[in-house]
Amino acid sequence: MWTKLSWSATTNTVYKGIILGLVYMPPLNSNHRRDDDDWKTLEDEFSNLRNTTELKDYLFLVTGDFNARTGTLPDFIELDEISRFVSQSDWYPEDVPLPRKNKDPVVNSEGRKLLDLCKRSRLRILNGRVGEDGRIGEYTFTGDAGSSTIDYVMTEEDNMHLIDDIQIIANPLSDHLPISVTLKLQVETVQTDIANRLFPITRLKHPPAQPPDTRWNPIREPVWQQLQAGTATGESAMDEVLQTLEKELSITLGTQQPRPSKPAFTWYDADCRTHKRTATRWLKRLLQTNKDSDRANYRAARNSYRDLRRSKKAAFLPHMQCQHRRREPFSL
Repeated sequence: MWTKLSWSATTNTVYKGIILGLVYMPPLNSNHRRDDDDWKTLEDEFSNLRNTTELKDYLFLVTGDFNARTGTLPDFIELDEISRFVSQSDWYPEDVPLPRKNKDPVVNSEGRKLLDLCKRSRLRILNGRVGEDGRIGEYTFTGDAGSSTIDYVMTEEDNMHLIDDIQIIANPLSDHLPISVTLKLQVETVQTDIANRLFPITRLKHPPAQPPDTRWNPIREPVWQQLQAGTATGESAMDEVLQTLEKELSITLGTQQPRPSKPAFTWYDADCRTHKRTATRWLKRLLQTNKDSDRANYRAARNSYRDLRRSKKAAFLPHMQCQHRRREPFSL
């Protein structure tokens, strides 16, 4: 699935937005797998979108569960030393050697297909290369059979300098660990008149001395006159602005008494938070040691946390249904 995220029209950046590719590659033994057609489909879709004219100014990110174990094999073309027969500039721009860390040393057939896709599309795996995970190469999946790295975030080689940080977050609610990506885009908002942005015209008045077609802002005019005459400081001017703004808004929108606060009912309580902390601690320990004993302790703590959540939520649902039935029916 491909999603387009565009910036506001008042934002100046190198890119107009982000094209986010969300991928799930079924395992080889899955009934949903179509042999190598899935990899070819992914490559063709990325190539078609990348070559679309209206998307040339967008940053591409591809992420998801690929069920591919790549070890630390290169996802770029390693050029040999023979260069006198063929000019490199005539056929392929030289790839930059980029080392990558990975706690999972295993390479399977799906991992080799992913690496081939990266080489043909000039995509680069960000796991184990950038930010916090660049020093670790953390696992992204913890199961009963062991831990592995099968979830990735990728972008084009020319855009890797725009990735500020990547973190693998310890989350006991799923076998797949969330991946947090931080971009370092220089965002600049198009500057407009600061007075118009902070204090827009909320109520138009026509003083008798002015023509009827002249619009007058009651917020800026008195303050501007005082500042010109030197009789107002910045602090007093701001106080008058706030007072005038409050007065005009009350006239325009009216006043409303705050509603009495209702007691907050929630099923996620301190007991849930304690169980979550325990499961998270065991998960972090498992990621460090990858021992079977720590895996068993983590699975037990995680299952206890999940069972507690399920029971708390089940006990809370009848209360919510009761509150819903007490509401008055809406009628026109």
